[in-house]
Amino acid sequence: KMFVAGALAGAISRTATAPVDRTRMLMQTHVGERMTLTQAYKVMASEMKQSNVGVAAFFKGNLANCLKIAPETAIKLTMYDSLKTHVLDWRRRQQQLAYESHVASIQHTSPAYTLTMTPQNVTPPTDTAVSLYAHERLVLGAVSGAVGQLTVYPLEMLRTRIAVAPAGMYEGVSHALFSVAQREGVGALYRGVGASMLGILPYAGVDLMIFEGLKKRMLTAYDTPPPGLNFVSGMVASCVAQFVAYPFALVRTRLQKQGMIEGDTTRYRGIVDCFSQTVRNEGILGLYKGLLPNVLKLAPAAGI
Repeated sequence: KMFVAGALAGAISRTATAPVDRTRMLMQTHVGERMTLTQAYKVMASEMKQSNVGVAAFFKGNLANCLKIAPETAIKLTMYDSLKTHVLDWRRRQQQLAYESHVASIQHTSPAYTLTMTPQNVTPPTDTAVSLYAHERLVLGAVSGAVGQLTVYPLEMLRTRIAVAPAGMYEGVSHALFSVAQREGVGALYRGVGASMLGILPYAGVDLMIFEGLKKRMLTAYDTPPPGLNFVSGMVASCVAQFVAYPFALVRTRLQKQGMIEGDTTRYRGIVDCFSQTVRNEGILGLYKGLLPNVLKLAPAAGI
């Protein structure tokens, strides 16, 4: 029930913030002079007037985004739980071996003790003493997130394509899937996956570090944790993490769009070339195009 509720809540939050998210993708893929929020919304409003889709123009790509929630979440949680179990089981075995070795050394010097007796100053290992360290949660979370993203990445790519495509180019998710695969090859469905994977670790690392740090400071400063502590800490942590990892998201989106329009003169040979061209032609701030709408959607998405 919790999984279904989580998937449903995720779909609702992504749908509610879909217009802002599409704005972000339009701004990211606009090469050259910076596109403003107003200009991005004018693009969507123009599509709404010129085509028969109406207000759906603001939600292009949202279906593909919602379709990947359930499988991605299921894979991520299953992978995390499995890795966590293996790590904790390994540590329990190590603690038990260390305990038995210590007892054996004491038994050697004091034959009166046996393994069924607990010598003084020797504490047997317990399940409650075994938990993941912060760096282990970071690594396991990053690996689980990477596997989840990798599995559903074609849907992520299709979401971007549908969102930034000219009106009428794609009639839906299935049409976009077959169109991309037929015209550009199946490999095109994984364009930008490298940038996506590279962005996971810095995002997860900064997010966890800031969240745990703020939470610890707040708990130290107040006898009773203030209401909304986790929400505020999570929001601040997400904003900082977004800023650190955002250039990877921009590069991913630009690589995903590449090849969509025949004759497009903007070509990237890979992740490094995309970074290089963006900084050379648009400045360092070019790597942060679309950051504002990305941050603006955090609060409503988290609240929902």
